[in-house]
Amino acid sequence: MEFFTHDGFANATSIGAGRAPGGLVEHHLSGTDLFCVAAVWIACLGTLHFASNRTVGRLAAKLGIKFSNSQLRGIESRVVCGVHCAISAGGAALLLKGRFVGGVNVFNLHPGVFSRAEAAFVAMEVGELVYMTLYDLWCEPGALELLHHVLGIVAETSCLLTSSGVSYMLWVHLAQATQPFLYFSWILYQANMSSSVTCVASTLTCIVLWFALRVVSVLLLVRSLWASGIEKGEFASQLHFNVAFAITLAFAALNIVWFKKMLAKVLKVVIAAKSEPSSAAACSAVKCKAVAHIGAEQKIE
Repeated sequence: MEFFTHDGFANATSIGAGRAPGGLVEHHLSGTDLFCVAAVWIACLGTLHFASNRTVGRLAAKLGIKFSNSQLRGIESRVVCGVHCAISAGGAALLLKGRFVGGVNVFNLHPGVFSRAEAAFVAMEVGELVYMTLYDLWCEPGALELLHHVLGIVAETSCLLTSSGVSYMLWVHLAQATQPFLYFSWILYQANMSSSVTCVASTLTCIVLWFALRVVSVLLLVRSLWASGIEKGEFASQLHFNVAFAITLAFAALNIVWFKKMLAKVLKVVIAAKSEPSSAAACSAVKCKAVAHIGAEQKIE
């Protein structure tokens, strides 16, 4: 069975039949192909998780650091998620670059044609979400984490089946570039290394990337969708466009709230440091702590 003919999407979005803007061509990967990509990535994550489980405890013992079982599980899951997010963000950046060079408006829901690489990329992301859902069920997760993964599976699969919102989906995954630094700061905080230069650098990098990729870029997406909805009348004629716009607004609001939380805590520490210069090391530690707390709450992506 072949997925997603371009003509079906063109009729739904009024792009027109034939090749999409920028010369994009649909991938024509079969369901079996996509399933195999997801399965292989699930196996890769499982192998990484096993290696992390074997390595973290031994490394901590050599360094003389004691972690509780819950801390070890948290570190292992964040190592896996951090590696995946780094790969995901890098892949999304390359795919967005290809679209931009091809003359596609990367801040728009259209065109919706998946290339072969993009389809495989989304299948990989679905595989990661399935893996983390199973892991959450095994570890008795919070309801929000489980809901996040289930909705993510539905959203990614719907995007693939309908060939809708490809560029938007890539921007969402590019925003995951913040997560490796977020998780790394959390791990250093757990290891009582929050005052180290490494932790401070990781924290500041996370904040800068968060602002660029999760605040500025998402607001540009909102602006682009709003302009498209008004100009083409898509708010009145297309239900899926309204859903996409609502999700984008919620995504922007959530990321702005998290950014304000991090920034408020860091600014509080900076102000305290000016009044008490002797507490510079303590201030650095609290900066990392501010981001580490976000990392604890945002355990997954």
